[in-house]
Amino acid sequence: MVLTGYHHLTAITDDLRASHDLMTRVLGMRLVKRAVNEDGGGWHLFYGDGAGTPGATISFFHWTSAREQRGTSSIVRIGLRVPPASLDFWAARLTDSGAIVRAQRVGSWDTLACDTDAGLRLSLIADGPGPAGAVHHATDVPPDCQIRGLGGVALSVHDGVNSEWFLTAMLGMQPVGEWDGAADGGRVMAFAMPAAPPGPAGQVHVLVQPDLAPARQGPGAVHHLAFCTPDDAGGLGFRQRLLSHGFHIGPQIDRRYFKSVYCREPGGNLLEIATQGPGFTVDEPLDQLGRNLKLPPEMDHQRAALLVAFPQLDEGGTGNRARSGS
Repeated sequence: MVLTGYHHLTAITDDLRASHDLMTRVLGMRLVKRAVNEDGGGWHLFYGDGAGTPGATISFFHWTSAREQRGTSSIVRIGLRVPPASLDFWAARLTDSGAIVRAQRVGSWDTLACDTDAGLRLSLIADGPGPAGAVHHATDVPPDCQIRGLGGVALSVHDGVNSEWFLTAMLGMQPVGEWDGAADGGRVMAFAMPAAPPGPAGQVHVLVQPDLAPARQGPGAVHHLAFCTPDDAGGLGFRQRLLSHGFHIGPQIDRRYFKSVYCREPGGNLLEIATQGPGFTVDEPLDQLGRNLKLPPEMDHQRAALLVAFPQLDEGGTGNRARSGS
């Protein structure tokens, strides 16, 4: 019963075209799944590396609501690992896209921090030891500069004591460092997943910000962060541990591409433990990922109407336009 690293991160957008443009044209990631939010309704799009690898995936819920109100009890920095020699490339590319880019240190790593038009706060982290991910060939981002995956994601909490206990006692992480996060406005505590890859790929950061009011979720915010466990038994084991300590946990949910257990840590952030597989190729082959709208069986009778409503996305030459296939 271990966590082997990150699985995915899910953000909220009120503009699918803008978030799609950020992920594909600017960041050079691949649209790997067109789906729907089976819980709350609306579209659910997944982006990843060339193969949709767990740990290198960001998805978006489409919500039309008031924009995010920033504060604590929120996931405030989306860490994306990039090759160390690529930071100059990314500084120029992000600046050209209109983002304001700031060079800063996160622990022992050089990073580029920026706020995007989609409201997301990104931190591109120079990462040497972590997994490189699968190359995405239908992008103008060179293979030796492409985003490798998630790493060093930061959660904001009001009081770090209970969050530290949760991450260590409940999820099995280990404290590995602490520093003054002056650029982020608080103290940072770093925790590592022992079974995860080295470097930021296996670390989560907790930003302690006692003077901030709680955030309000909305477009521009991160909805939840998912960690990876190898199989169903791992997810169920964590669920039982959390139940035995009085946490309110629902059943393990089959999301078709992985199975998930959800829990809100004491700092107020929604975390998920997702299984490694079966993965995005369970319902479409690797070379077809992201081409067709994928629905749960109970919604298939709505396919024609949903395809009419699905927004047209500028694929930037990748050819992944929505079709009426399986």
